[in-house]
Amino acid sequence: MNSIVDKLVLLGNKYNFEINKNSNIVSIIAKNTDGKEVEWIRYNIKNDSVSHAGNTDNCNIWFYQTRKDLTPDKLIQFVEDLNIALELVIGETFSLEELIDPEDWQEIANVKDAYEDIRYKPQ
Repeated sequence: MNSIVDKLVLLGNKYNFEINKNSNIVSIIAKNTDGKEVEWIRYNIKNDSVSHAGNTDNCNIWFYQTRKDLTPDKLIQFVEDLNIALELVIGETFSLEELIDPEDWQEIANVKDAYEDIRYKPQ
């Protein structure tokens, strides 16, 4: 089996995300505010590429409502672990800012402005 696929399955288990696998695609699934499953991050096994459906606003998954267990520290670690699992190199990696909407982060982290929070957007 593909080591990236194995790592994504472990990542899903660690952070309580459903992982959907078929012969060519592995997806990280999150529930949106309507309780529906949304494909959030996709790894294409065949061409070894990764994509995402957007940030938490674009996908309407608003973690501050749907995943109260995801603290700022857990989300920071999730993004780091995601980049490692996908074996992304500098310049290709996901950032917290790319995956988590600033308004979602403000609620999760209890900050007034996400862009003033060094954890969200490191200087």
